[in-house]
Amino acid sequence: MLGSLYPPIGSAAAKEFFVSLESNSRNLGTRDNPFCSLRDAQLAVRKYKAKHPEKPVTVWLRKGVYELSGSFELNKYDSGTPTGRITYTAYPGEAVTLMGGRMISVPSVRNCSDTPLPDKLNGGQVVDKLKVVDLAALGITDYGQLQPTGFRRPYVNAAMELFINGRPFQLARYPNSGMLQITPDAVIDDGITDHTFYPGSLRFDKEKLTKWSKARDVFTCGNYKYAWATDQLRVKRIDPVKGEVSFADAHMFGISGDHEWNQYYFFNLLEELDSPGEYYIDRLNGLLYFYPYDDISPTDSLYVSVLETPLIAIKGANYISIENIVVEAGRGIGVYMEETNENVIQNCIFRNLGVLGVCVGKGSRSTTIYGHPDEQHPFLPQEKISEAVGSLYDYLYENPVFVRDGGKNNGIVNCEFQNIGCGGVSLGGGNRLTLEKAGNYIRQCEFTNCGRLDYSYKAPVNIDGVGNLIQHCQFNTCPATAIYVHGNEHVIEYNVIERACTFMDDQGAVYLGRDPSEFGNIIRYNFFKEIGNIGTTVAVYYDDGASGTLLY
Repeated sequence: MLGSLYPPIGSAAAKEFFVSLESNSRNLGTRDNPFCSLRDAQLAVRKYKAKHPEKPVTVWLRKGVYELSGSFELNKYDSGTPTGRITYTAYPGEAVTLMGGRMISVPSVRNCSDTPLPDKLNGGQVVDKLKVVDLAALGITDYGQLQPTGFRRPYVNAAMELFINGRPFQLARYPNSGMLQITPDAVIDDGITDHTFYPGSLRFDKEKLTKWSKARDVFTCGNYKYAWATDQLRVKRIDPVKGEVSFADAHMFGISGDHEWNQYYFFNLLEELDSPGEYYIDRLNGLLYFYPYDDISPTDSLYVSVLETPLIAIKGANYISIENIVVEAGRGIGVYMEETNENVIQNCIFRNLGVLGVCVGKGSRSTTIYGHPDEQHPFLPQEKISEAVGSLYDYLYENPVFVRDGGKNNGIVNCEFQNIGCGGVSLGGGNRLTLEKAGNYIRQCEFTNCGRLDYSYKAPVNIDGVGNLIQHCQFNTCPATAIYVHGNEHVIEYNVIERACTFMDDQGAVYLGRDPSEFGNIIRYNFFKEIGNIGTTVAVYYDDGASGTLLY
């Protein structure tokens, strides 16, 4: 896909600047003397555009992995014009990656069997397969924090993750695949009282709990009550004598063992690092342990996610194109836009990001209130926040006319979204009070395994506002909803959705719900395949009073 739509190099119509990782000075930004950083190119573009606003500019990035220590920010001083668009793109035939992580050199990887072992690994049957990296010795000391996620919880950045050759590893877990069934007699405390949310507890195998008795920061993930309300919860206490696990976080609906989807698993356990593709970070000592799929070779690419902010942040800048670039390994968002018009992201690959590939529009402050509002727990007035989604999609039920400042006519075209943590794109724009359309759009994009960390109402595409478009896209392997709709007068057409709602009940591949004022949407000419396998799952679901959408 990359490189299919390159503009002709050397075009007389466009001013050209060049950036190369092999340059060691600011130079002149020419082909033979390129800049050494995006920032230098940005300043040169500003200077040129101040004198020639009508002229287009192309910034060519030469091959390599550009590790970003902070966001590449574009603001109103970086705008193009209708006749003078500014394009940041890879040089033809060369692969360019913007990375929010740190590369780990292969010589930094040691065999666990050649190092002092923590007690938790002593006697393990796979120690000779395990590897260790001293992150602290490499100057990598910010490992992030695992946080509760899931139903009615905000979008949160991922903690540090490990990727090898573009493949995401998972925190060491039990069981290694699948989940544990919750039976009715395993529920000690279901954690339910009227609108007062408190954690519950479960019975579990005493032998396993004895093995885990000294574990820190243990988490669970599962469908504790309803299949559409998946949560990631902290473990507060492990009692191997009683065979009990107590949670530190509440599930909104409590814990049940009455349905086949009431299942869960444990993770972030060094004691369970026993399967290829798993890893664990010892935060106290700055050590990364992992079990590779194959033995590490000199050509392998290892990296960990580091950057908390978006890799690219475009605020108030117009007529900008980002093309032919791989964006990966940030803990949050790949590209963020607010108050922008006529920007296009084209032919890019977004992968291995902690939250989203692209976010168009501001979010809402993450609320600390969990659960439906009542007299004791009302919704608080929400403030807009930049560079994050926060509790937006919960707050839209309270304030459906919340304006995200998503701008107009911004497009995402012919891009791939792979292995994203909390969906793929959050597409806002438009004003529901005035029904002013934004005209923002997603066309010819492919979404695969988007929602690998949190998929509870965090779809590959969440669309909101007024008058936006999803067209000719492919959605593959969505554990829950593929397209989550808020707002008015959107068009969703000519898309292919395969393997959505794969472990869901009371859900749809395209979902609308709980706001009867969301009139005027059109869903047409879409193809659905392999939708759902348990409970009530459908292609398009009008839930809780959804009204006024035309489907054909």
